[in-house]
Amino acid sequence: MRHVARNIILTLNYLHPAAIALAMRSGPVATRHYLSEIYRCSKTDAGLYLPMVTLEEIAPISTEFKVSRPWDWGGSMSITEISSICHLVAARAPRKVLEIGSFRGFTTLNLAINSPEGEIHTLDLPLDVNPATTEFESNDLEIINARGDYYYEGRKEAARIHQHYGDTATFDYNKIGMGVDFCLIDAAHSYQYVRNDTARVLPLMTDNSLMLWHDYGRNDFLAAPDHKWGVTRFLHEIADVGVRILRGTSLGVLVLTNGTRERLANHLHPSIIS
Repeated sequence: MRHVARNIILTLNYLHPAAIALAMRSGPVATRHYLSEIYRCSKTDAGLYLPMVTLEEIAPISTEFKVSRPWDWGGSMSITEISSICHLVAARAPRKVLEIGSFRGFTTLNLAINSPEGEIHTLDLPLDVNPATTEFESNDLEIINARGDYYYEGRKEAARIHQHYGDTATFDYNKIGMGVDFCLIDAAHSYQYVRNDTARVLPLMTDNSLMLWHDYGRNDFLAAPDHKWGVTRFLHEIADVGVRILRGTSLGVLVLTNGTRERLANHLHPSIIS
């Protein structure tokens, strides 16, 4: 019922001659995709709720970077988002990168391409694990089931990529170790997992490191906070820490100074929730 009401509101809100013409020419499926994309774009600049920040403010230097974009990129980040991450990685030249949530290794490969001196650690559920058995509810069954071969396989960058497997709630992070100076959290999107992943990763991070969360602003007033995307709820909860939204993306960003680290740690105590 919630989704029906949402679609009706979207239709009324975005109905204009272009949508009518598309419906007449291409049918209801194309129109639905069109409306969904308009809605997604309208929510991308989610800084209406949290302060926005530009790439130039985070990395005020001239930067060259590369983006690998396979033809079957569906389900991964938008071109704006992956380009922004590539820019930040190239500018900051991290020595140790941690990605929580590998999916098909699309972002993993781009992290490795743009940090040629860095070691890339990426963590995901084992391929044979039933998502229903994870520690917390993940709400990401559709994404988990869409996994396949990794994009980085057979690439020279694969030599610097360490693929780890496990439930992020119970994984032994000693296998990754200290010294992480760039971290992207993009695994299960429930509030419990986003909060837990942040808490487990924080002790591994170095001073002046960068922490990012993907998929902020994906839920709306028709979806309960825990229904699917808990990223928004969590980032609102830690708003006073200094987290900001990268303009034009759904990426939350935090530079871990001594002050922001201490405030974030206070929010995350106790570190593991049930």
